[in-house]
Amino acid sequence: MFPAIRALRSRFPKSHLAMVVGQPYAPVLEMCSAVDEVIAVDRVAMRDGSKLVALRDILLLVRKVRSPRFDLVLDFHSFRETNLLSLCSAGRYRMGVQRFQAPYLSFCFNLPPVLEDKSRHVAETFLSLVQPLGALQNLDDYQLDFAAQDVAAGKRFCRTWGVSPGTILLGMNVGAGSPGRTWPPERFAELADLLSHEKNVTVVVFSGPGESHLARAVVDAMRTPPPILADELPLRSLAAAFSQCRVLLSNDTGPMHLAAAAGVPTLGLFSLSSPDHYRPLGPRSRHLRRTPIQDLTAEEVHAVLREMLRN
Repeated sequence: MFPAIRALRSRFPKSHLAMVVGQPYAPVLEMCSAVDEVIAVDRVAMRDGSKLVALRDILLLVRKVRSPRFDLVLDFHSFRETNLLSLCSAGRYRMGVQRFQAPYLSFCFNLPPVLEDKSRHVAETFLSLVQPLGALQNLDDYQLDFAAQDVAAGKRFCRTWGVSPGTILLGMNVGAGSPGRTWPPERFAELADLLSHEKNVTVVVFSGPGESHLARAVVDAMRTPPPILADELPLRSLAAAFSQCRVLLSNDTGPMHLAAAAGVPTLGLFSLSSPDHYRPLGPRSRHLRRTPIQDLTAEEVHAVLREMLRN
């Protein structure tokens, strides 16, 4: 989404640009200098918590997006609830993405939608949403804006784990949020054993919230000395740690895109979704796809990683 956000900032340099985002991803938007305000929404609490509290929070959110009287409201993800929030904002102009074979509440908008094209990268779809506004298109403008504190956090990560100068860190993000998109831990372990023969390469195993068991399963299945185990890091710390890696391997999940945005060549492993639409960005990033994902061998992944490490 960063290319579209920066295109908006370039087109409207004096505007106040506010982004409404799910609470877990707010730290990522805070690492984009083009954004003036991040409005974090705890969608899980609204869905699973007290209905009265959820109703209160919804009303507070509506008031928050309505009171500034935005001139322009763009719905990038276009779910039912975001369509309705766009309408409730009372923005002067409202436009959204009409997702492929998904509900779209057209009455919430007063400008024609942009149709999602699954053959194009999702970032290109987001750029298409700002194109009618005269915004310049630059798909390469996707990287995070690392502040001094983020650079320091990356260096601190290396010091904490005793990473010596000249060490090549190769990250593995082993979670995916769903079994169908998760390369098995034993495959990651096989790959880590193969990488142990690469000169100066140290493997770092990452996992997201609630997925520490996958990272530990990888470590337990390895025959070689255990790698660095960095599980359940906060998103901003995770981005800083990713930035220290020469290459990152990831299942098809959010941290895959975070690594690419951190400027790290990323190898994405796909099964259920289309790499054309969701591949990691960057000229040196790659992807592999196999359905079911369990059929993808460690040797195949190792061959691509070796090539990426050489470049």
